[in-house]
Amino acid sequence: MAGWRFRVHRRDEKIRNPIQGEFFSEEAVERPAQALVREVVQNSLDARTTEEPVSLRFSVSSAEGMSGEAAAFWLAGAFEHLKAPDSGLRGVPAGPGPGRYLAIEDFGTTGLDGDPRALRPEETPSRLFAFFRAEGISQKGGKDGGRWGVGKTVFLRAGTLNTILCLTVRDGKPRRLVFGQSVLRYHHVNGVYYTPDGAFGEDDAGQGAGESAILPSEDPALAERLIRNFGLSRRDEPGLSVVVPCASEEITGEAIADAVMREYFYPILTGRLTVTIDDPALPGGTKTLTAESLLEQLMASKDLTANIKPLAALTVSLHREGFGRALSLAPPKKGSPAWTEAMIPADIRQDLAARYRAGDTLLLKVPLTVQPEGGEPAETHFHMVLRRDLSDRGAAPAFVRNGIQIPKALERRVRGQNLWALVLIEDRPLATLLGDAETPAHTHWSKDTQNFKGKYKYGSAVLEFVKTAPRFVAETLAEAARERDFLSLAEYFPLPEAGPARAAPSARLAAEAARDVPRPPAGLVPGGERYRIEGLEGGFRIATGAKTPALEPLTVLVAYDCTKGDPVRRFRPEDFDLAKLPRKVDGASVVFCEGNRLSLLPVGRMKLEITGFDPNRDLLVKLLEGAPTEAEE
Repeated sequence: MAGWRFRVHRRDEKIRNPIQGEFFSEEAVERPAQALVREVVQNSLDARTTEEPVSLRFSVSSAEGMSGEAAAFWLAGAFEHLKAPDSGLRGVPAGPGPGRYLAIEDFGTTGLDGDPRALRPEETPSRLFAFFRAEGISQKGGKDGGRWGVGKTVFLRAGTLNTILCLTVRDGKPRRLVFGQSVLRYHHVNGVYYTPDGAFGEDDAGQGAGESAILPSEDPALAERLIRNFGLSRRDEPGLSVVVPCASEEITGEAIADAVMREYFYPILTGRLTVTIDDPALPGGTKTLTAESLLEQLMASKDLTANIKPLAALTVSLHREGFGRALSLAPPKKGSPAWTEAMIPADIRQDLAARYRAGDTLLLKVPLTVQPEGGEPAETHFHMVLRRDLSDRGAAPAFVRNGIQIPKALERRVRGQNLWALVLIEDRPLATLLGDAETPAHTHWSKDTQNFKGKYKYGSAVLEFVKTAPRFVAETLAEAARERDFLSLAEYFPLPEAGPARAAPSARLAAEAARDVPRPPAGLVPGGERYRIEGLEGGFRIATGAKTPALEPLTVLVAYDCTKGDPVRRFRPEDFDLAKLPRKVDGASVVFCEGNRLSLLPVGRMKLEITGFDPNRDLLVKLLEGAPTEAEE
């Protein structure tokens, strides 16, 4: 029968108090749910089985979501250890009772594959062994997210009892397994001293050489009871479900949603991930984040507007157009990589500079070479998406490795540049190197990590090369643009109309006039308007002006004019439906379109055309930056 077991400490055995959870303390991550979300998403993306998106579910229960009966069944065998005075836990009740729980489930993954009877690391990677039996041992590498083998401690830290229960379904046999873990301190119960680790499962004495072990349970009734007691969605789909009894009050549905949107907008918007959050405290009780709904959430969120929304817009633009349009730069010189102007060829530098100054989105492919110590060099690359912020200060560049954002890779804005930048690392050789340089919480890159130090030739230079890419390219293009700056004062001194050339007032100016100075690049229109609204036959056009605003959401309200009252308020559904009229959109993503209202998110220089209106009626078009207020609606 399944139950809890803590191993008695031998007298000659080292006394050990686990500290691996400190890697995920609030000093390593800024928000309570951030480390949990980061580890869960990383593990699930690593275990993705198809090109279909991984589906994640976070379920936060009410204050007594875990019944007293469920608590007694699943926790009674461990409680004398949990409430031991030297267990390291605080505020443990006298016995198991009703409480709040957190359930985390992934779908579209492999589950924890591997032999449940294996007690030693094997050559064949086993996610079950690494999760259930190992600490500080990881069998991941290459494009996988984890390296340290301590990330699973964030599940334990999400509750006040440092205890979890798990159900995994795999493609192999046995298909369904139930097990549990509890990590305390070296402690004593009734005068007997125990090691920190406790395990829930079936006791098996058939391991040989006098060894016995707790194995995950194959009992189907136990799996069904776990599903029933904690409202799990899993039935027989491959994946992993983790239950955290007595969940921390800091782990809320709102905190989880905030962490997902801040950290994982990229895999969601590119179709790799969907996240559902159930919490009775959330409006509606459930929030689902998909590529479509995330844009709506970002538009509605004031807290995320400043830093995430423009980066999300760059992601949408990239996903729509693909990496195939990326402009390849020249590779750095052999040896220790370093940025030079020669990497941005002179024949395209001026064009890139003009586009950068105009606020266009630039997609660049940067070639690079990675060489392990004692190994052969490997050609690799990364991509960089840049956009100059024409109306604000921009933000620190965002670095994303295999869908994982590294938030502290570079925490400051590029000095002197109002810039939005995404650096995307997907190619295996470079992704492996950067993964090895990550700290356990995956918050930044360090040349001194155990997995990285001494492993790569020119490894430190590669780190610096990747981190300084946005700064170097932005500064180089800005400097090139200054050489041919046609529009700095265009708002105040418009270009003169074409006419007879005037004599230069000095020899120096005469010499400059004789040079073959090109006209302003096509598409750059002097003037200061943010958007232009123009009439078309049977419709209208809205286009970005010369003074491109930040990538803020736009709302378009349309109505036929009337003699009395506000035409927008007096709109009638039988007049027209924007969703059914011919529409062309460039440089923006449509988030909502119905009736007389359309909401979109610009991703660059934007143009919207809608036709099909009654030509015999006057059309009123109202453009609002941001979602309309109730009064405006």
